[in-house]
Amino acid sequence: AAALTTYRHLVERPAFVEYFLTTTPIAEIESLPIGSRPSRRGGQGRRESLSELRAIPWVFAWTQSRLLIPAWYGMGSGLTRWAEANDNGWEKLQEMYRSWPFLRATVDNAELALAKADVDIAQQYAQLMEDEQMREQVWPLIAAEFERSRDAVLALSGNTALLTGVPWLQSSIQQRNPNVDPLNMVQVNLLRRLWDLADVGDESAEETLRDLIRLSIQGISAGMRTTG
Repeated sequence: AAALTTYRHLVERPAFVEYFLTTTPIAEIESLPIGSRPSRRGGQGRRESLSELRAIPWVFAWTQSRLLIPAWYGMGSGLTRWAEANDNGWEKLQEMYRSWPFLRATVDNAELALAKADVDIAQQYAQLMEDEQMREQVWPLIAAEFERSRDAVLALSGNTALLTGVPWLQSSIQQRNPNVDPLNMVQVNLLRRLWDLADVGDESAEETLRDLIRLSIQGISAGMRTTG
């Protein structure tokens, strides 16, 4: 219940939809000629609403911006509040993690997403929202919940770093990140240039940038070995 409340507190904020549309390549993902169904239920739907957006483009966009929010957001608050509300709460959660396959699988999946996420890269995407007041309604919540979720996952596993218990996977992510990070920075630059052209009306330049953004999406997906 606490995790759900935390998640809804983020996605129902007035600035959140604009944040999502501005700081991820969702517009280009929706235009990609992939999948058997449109990205939104009932056709294209309303851009100012998330209610009709399908799960795949939603997760895909957050993966591209290196946040992977759907995989972990709210977990840190949920676990922390439960632990604080119960005597020896963290010890009880650790025992449940060791003995309850469902909880262990859920936490391990979140740990993998947290390990693939990169807050520093994601903050560069956040800067694409030029309205600082609106940005500050969203970004600090994301950054704080990331730390809270990472710390909660480590508290349950007893590890000192994410994926310490799966060293080959930890090493794989560490080795490929130096190749993916520059692609993210290129994508941020391309998105900023595309937004700057919005009021110019140069359709040829816009299409060139969109083609390059699509290539960056493909490259980041290949480098991270996932679309989300």
